[in-house]
Amino acid sequence: ETANGQPARTSTLGTGHHSVRSLTSLHQHAVLTAGDKLVYGAFMGGAFLCFTASSAYHCFGPAHLRVYLLLQSLDMSCILLLIATSYIPPMHIAYSCPAHQWLLLPYLSIVFSLVGALLVLPVVYPRWNTVVMDSARNTVFTFVVLFAILPALHWTTLVGAEEARFGLERLLIGLALFGTGFLVYVSYVPERYYVTRGSTTPLSSHNIWHVMTAVGTFYSLHAAIEFHDFKTIQGCQPIHRNDRIPAWELY
Repeated sequence: ETANGQPARTSTLGTGHHSVRSLTSLHQHAVLTAGDKLVYGAFMGGAFLCFTASSAYHCFGPAHLRVYLLLQSLDMSCILLLIATSYIPPMHIAYSCPAHQWLLLPYLSIVFSLVGALLVLPVVYPRWNTVVMDSARNTVFTFVVLFAILPALHWTTLVGAEEARFGLERLLIGLALFGTGFLVYVSYVPERYYVTRGSTTPLSSHNIWHVMTAVGTFYSLHAAIEFHDFKTIQGCQPIHRNDRIPAWELY
């Protein structure tokens, strides 16, 4: 409850009118609509399929070359699925206000078009999922992830400084978690410094990558829920011109 005894929780996203500061002090939770549950379910479903496919690939892939190639292709596809579904909750929340909702479909359409094209690419170009294309594939996957910065920066120009700072901080932390794991993976740290050919170690770049991916996915879900709480309490308040601060001036 707030200081006057009224509940600080609302039943729909973007309609709350209570102080944003009550979020951190009372940690109120938004009541999810059917649409909200579908949004979070899509992200959690993408994460579940991605980690399930990855587990199957690493457990059963070495059994036979044909199984390995099949599961490798499935693993790559599910990574793309996780990337696509990870866009849905934050953009659903960020562009939830009626004045901004029209931007949601164009941005998600771009993301899903990129992911869809990459899902089809191995069919028309079978070498795409092979080792020789690792560098190109990693570069393209990274571009699709970093595309999130564009709609995020656009969004910061549409909302107040407090909301922009709240959302942008969580986006950057999530990207840092995934980015750290990715950099470790592509640079083969730490095994490049002490592992000889043919030896193995539990502390490998690939294992670290999986851990950081899991941590990043969990953090992304937690951050989306925090952002949902924030937006529910703050609501779609009119923003004065002086309250809009360019993203490069937020810090």
